[in-house]
Amino acid sequence: MAECIGTGWWAIVQWVAPIISSFFPWPALILAILVSPPVRRSLSNFAIAFAELPRAVTAIKMAGLKINLDPGKAKELLSITSEVVYADFERVIDREVEKQKIWSKFEQVIEKGLRPFIHTEVPRPDAESPFPFRVTLHMPDTLEPETLYQLIDYYPAGPFPNSKGRRKSIRFGAIGKAWRLESSDYSPAVSTQRNDLIKDWGMTAKEAEAAGQGRQTFLSVILRDSSRVPLAIFYMDAYPKGFLDQHSVQEIAGAIEKAAGTAKLTSALVNVRTKMVDQAARPKVS
Repeated sequence: MAECIGTGWWAIVQWVAPIISSFFPWPALILAILVSPPVRRSLSNFAIAFAELPRAVTAIKMAGLKINLDPGKAKELLSITSEVVYADFERVIDREVEKQKIWSKFEQVIEKGLRPFIHTEVPRPDAESPFPFRVTLHMPDTLEPETLYQLIDYYPAGPFPNSKGRRKSIRFGAIGKAWRLESSDYSPAVSTQRNDLIKDWGMTAKEAEAAGQGRQTFLSVILRDSSRVPLAIFYMDAYPKGFLDQHSVQEIAGAIEKAAGTAKLTSALVNVRTKMVDQAARPKVS
């Protein structure tokens, strides 16, 4: 200890400690010593030296205390802790989604706000051919900055299971473009070529290989709260070009926003956002 804080300071501490302890309780004395500039500097130097210890060091003993050092275990513990936080977040948000009846309200918006713009007869999904379009909701993630969180599975429920909980950068694809611009977007004829997706839609090569999977119509409608702050993205993609015919983005987005208000989807999403913010502020297992 004397080597850490200096021989002179250690002698002073040994001399004055009995005197001070008669006036102050030990916790207060320890706190006063720790906040003194010389001790603060020494502790800082110790921390730097500790961080630079060779990997061969497995333990440190001082003042009767043994500290085991295992970088592998520390990384493993950190990874497990992170997984628990994310899993708990998804569990809490899924529960809130169910409580707010998001799915049934979402289906109402599809029927009232989206289907009137579909210009072809849409067959029911079957095992032989893929369903021509899919729809979901994305919200800003409160655990990861500049990230969008897929709130629910794709509609219809059958062909696209286990898609909720995915995270995408706000620099990714149609949803990222709409969110960054804070403006709804309708792209009725998007190229499916890998290089075009990388160049025009901010995708990596790996993302371009998987994204869209031949889909050419993309719709991202910004849903806003009562203060007109962007709240969520009502997202749809489809295989055929011009799946929503020649309608303008203003016409489509207006109808979907209106339907979301009527179905009370918007107000329900505000409650989900509140839960997401609260959960991120105290990321622990309840």
